[in-house]
Amino acid sequence: MLKYPINIFVLFVFFYGVNSYAEYIQPEYQLQMKLNKSSAFLGETLYLYLELHYKELEDYTVVKPIIEGMKVEEISDEEHKIKDGVWLDTITYKITPQKSGIFKIVPQSAEIEFLSKGYKNLNNRYKYLQKRMIESNSFELNINALPIGISIIGDYKLKAEVDTKTLKAGEPLNYTVKIEGRGNLQSLNNLNLDISDVTIYENASLNQKNIIEKSFKIVANKSFIIPPLSLKYFNIKSSKIDYLLTKSFEIIVDGIALRKKKKGLSMLEKSSYFGGGVLSVLLFLFIIKFILLIKQKKEDSQVIRNLKKIKEKEIFLKKVVPYLSRDKRLDYLIYKLETVAPTEFKKLKTEILLLVAKNCNVV
Repeated sequence: MLKYPINIFVLFVFFYGVNSYAEYIQPEYQLQMKLNKSSAFLGETLYLYLELHYKELEDYTVVKPIIEGMKVEEISDEEHKIKDGVWLDTITYKITPQKSGIFKIVPQSAEIEFLSKGYKNLNNRYKYLQKRMIESNSFELNINALPIGISIIGDYKLKAEVDTKTLKAGEPLNYTVKIEGRGNLQSLNNLNLDISDVTIYENASLNQKNIIEKSFKIVANKSFIIPPLSLKYFNIKSSKIDYLLTKSFEIIVDGIALRKKKKGLSMLEKSSYFGGGVLSVLLFLFIIKFILLIKQKKEDSQVIRNLKKIKEKEIFLKKVVPYLSRDKRLDYLIYKLETVAPTEFKKLKTEILLLVAKNCNVV
C-alpha cells in the first residue's frame, strides 16, 4: 500500500434514504478515493484505493469501479482499526490505461448497513437496520500517449544464459532468457530464436513476481552462435526509449570451433579504397583523352600538309569549305577565295592555312 497517496478533493459524504432517519446520519461514515499518480503513460500500472472510514457498521458493499478506458482489477481488501474506535477498510485496485487522454473518474459508491440509535435488543433488530448509499470524491487522470512504434513500458533488466558452451553432437543445450522488472510486459511467448542448421525446442513463457522467463533447448551437429536478443521499450523512470541487449554465445560442438570470418573493412578503409578507385578512373580517362588528342593533332597536321600541296584555287576552296562557321575571320577569307585574283591566291591561301591550323589546335 502506498505510504503517501495523493489526496485530491475534500471528501463529501452523501446518504440516501428515508428522511425520518436523518438525525442518525453520522459524519464518520466516509468513503474516500485515492490514486498513487495523477498523470501516467499509456499501459502504465496505477493503483486506486477506496477507503471506508466508520465506527459501527453491520455490513457494507463497495461497488467495483468501472472507469472508461481503463482495465480495473481488485488485488486486495484490508481491514484494520485505527484510533478512537474508528475502522478503516481499504480496497486496492490495479488499473491499466487502455487509451490516452484526460479521464474524469466519477465518485465511487458503497452501500452501508447500520443500526439506528433506537435499537435495544435482538428481537427488533431488522426494524432498526438501515441501508444508505455513500459516495467518494472524484478524480481527474491524465494518460499520456507512448512514442510511435512503442507498446512496451516499464523498467527492466534483460539477461540470457546457457548451461554450457561446449557439447557433443546431438546433445541438448539449455538457453534461458530472463526479464526482471515492472511494466506492462506480460510474457515472452513472441520471443523466437533464429539460428540456421540447428533444432530448437522452446518452452512456454513463465511469469513469476516481477520476473518473466523463457527457456529453449537447442540441438546441433556442428558449432554455432546464439545471436544477441534485444528489447526496445519506454523507460518509465527516465521517460525515454531504452534498448536492452543480451550477449551472444559461441557454442563449440565436438571441439570444432567456427571458422572466423574475415574482418570487414572499416569506414576509413572503405573510404580510402573508394577514393583510390575514383582517382584511378579519372587518371585512366585523362590518359585516354590525351592519347585521342595527340592522335587528333597528328591527323590535323596531316590535313594542313595536304592543303599546302594544293595549287589550284578551285580545289583548295572545296577542301576548306568544311571549316566554315568556326571563325568569323576564316569565314570571310574562304568566301573571298571565290573572287580573288590568281596573283593574290597564294597570299590568301597562307592566311587561311594559319586560321585552319589555329582552329584545329595545330599551331
